[in-house]
Amino acid sequence: MWLEGQESARRGPPGSATGSASQLWAFLPTFLFLVLLMTAFMSFSHGTQDVYPTFLAVQAGLKPETVGLIGVLYGLGSIGGGFAFGALSEKWGRKRAIVTAALLAIPVVPLYAYGHSAVTLGAGRC
Repeated sequence: MWLEGQESARRGPPGSATGSASQLWAFLPTFLFLVLLMTAFMSFSHGTQDVYPTFLAVQAGLKPETVGLIGVLYGLGSIGGGFAFGALSEKWGRKRAIVTAALLAIPVVPLYAYGHSAVTLGAGRC
């Protein structure tokens, strides 16, 4: 009951638009930060993985079988990384896990973008 009373006091009287509007304005900086953060996450994943098979086939000249194998391997790597950093975020906290994962991605960019064989291109993506 006490928690419900606190929640009711924070919302303001029923039908009051001012309580809701002030809460929305107070949440705006957090909301904008989350939009920016999710945009960065989407750039990290979809900005690269959605066009990578085309890059492997057209630019690197790899066979469709090799492109498919690399795609399966980096999909499994993504799942494994999600599990690993999800577990680490419980111990380290979300911010530290996110920053660590992002920093660990930097050294593999040359393999991913400039590798000269299927092995280096695949290793850079996983």
